[in-house]
This record gives sequence, structure tokens and C-alpha cells, in this order.
Amino acid sequence: MQYMLLIYGDEKSWATLPADQLKKMYADYGTFTDALVTSGAMRAGSELSPVATATTVRVRNGKVQATDGPFADA
Repeated sequence: MQYMLLIYGDEKSWATLPADQLKKMYADYGTFTDALVTSGAMRAGSELSPVATATTVRVRNGKVQATDGPFADA
């Protein structure tokens, strides 16, 4: 059995993090990733694109509706 690990974060908050906290977060993530690789559990990894590039796809009444972004058009 395989599992997918997704790590979510608020993109806007990254810009306000102090440099030392950001550095520690990346170091902790690197340590965790190294442990996954060493154990053989890591199959692949990739960063997702920013939220601003997202497209939301929904099916309503059998019709596909696509909108830019993860937000509702107003």
C-alpha cells in the first residue's frame, strides 16, 4: 500500500515569517525528507504551483465548469 503526503500552508504567511523561522522550517523539512528517502518510503516529490495559477473544475448537472483560481467568481 502506498500513501500520498500533502503539506498545505498559507502562501501569504510565508512572506511574513522571520528569516530564522523560515530557515528552521526548511531544515526540519529537509530532515524529514532525508528520513523518508533513507527508509525507502519516498517514491517521488514535487512542489505544487502557487494558488494564483489554480483552476477549479466542478461538475454540476452533468456539465463541466472550470473557473480560474480556487475562488468563486463574483
